[in-house]
Amino acid sequence: MSSVLEQCPGAREGPAIPKEVDHRGRREAIARALWRVVEQRGVIQLTMRVVAQEAGMSLGQLQHYFASRTAMLSFAMIFASEQTSVRVHQGLEKLTSQTRSGGDSHQHVETTPRLRCIAIRSPLGPHHH
Repeated sequence: MSSVLEQCPGAREGPAIPKEVDHRGRREAIARALWRVVEQRGVIQLTMRVVAQEAGMSLGQLQHYFASRTAMLSFAMIFASEQTSVRVHQGLEKLTSQTRSGGDSHQHVETTPRLRCIAIRSPLGPHHH
């Protein structure tokens, strides 16, 4: 007669090893899902259940990361601000390197207004979907 472990594919003997989870990454994925919901449905339709569904997780999983809608919104705002700062910094570095390498100063003037609009178009950048 075979043992229970032999009958269960993938079963192991010994203590279970906890799965390593990137908590910051999960929180960021939830924030991105939140912004997609706001973009598609508006802030009025923003509920933890709808965000969980958009993020591909259960409501319980989402509540593991955020105890309330307010906490989730606060993190999403901070995350969007961080992402905007990174993109602006990268854009400014690009402009600085163009100027140092003898780039066209006219191009610098044309690019600057675009840089100012980065935060207005989307809180998470062009690739947030």
